[in-house]
Amino acid sequence: MIYVNTNIGEYYLDMIEGREPVFEISKYHYRVYSYLKNGVYTMGPMGSTGKTFLKRVLSEYKRLGEPVGAIDSVEATEFNGISHRVPENCRLFLIDRYNLPMPNIDKDIKKLSKTGVVLIDCKGQNGLDISGVADILRPNATEFYIIDW
Repeated sequence: MIYVNTNIGEYYLDMIEGREPVFEISKYHYRVYSYLKNGVYTMGPMGSTGKTFLKRVLSEYKRLGEPVGAIDSVEATEFNGISHRVPENCRLFLIDRYNLPMPNIDKDIKKLSKTGVVLIDCKGQNGLDISGVADILRPNATEFYIIDW
């Protein structure tokens, strides 16, 4: 059993013990383990769970050639979509601070969710077809476990 102590409370990751991640990046300092199937997942209203930090990590890993990416809603609006940030064969993509539906982005999200996981930090209903609710659990300073509830 992995014991996790975060700003939002204490969690036990026994639900994933013995399961293999669907996707992982473990060759760098920060390790990312996703237990989510392809689809769109909201990340709930709770703050200080590591979403913005994960966005920075995924953006850096994209620059290193990994099949991940991230963007925030301001940048997505400025560039009229997210496609410029989505790498080929993308497996995991995070949209940080997505608070209003944006038609140009919504179609990109739907397309991407067929071949990868799209995590959306939103505080309310966004009009998208959601696969589930995800959370980031961090048992230490260098690991991100992305799970669904």
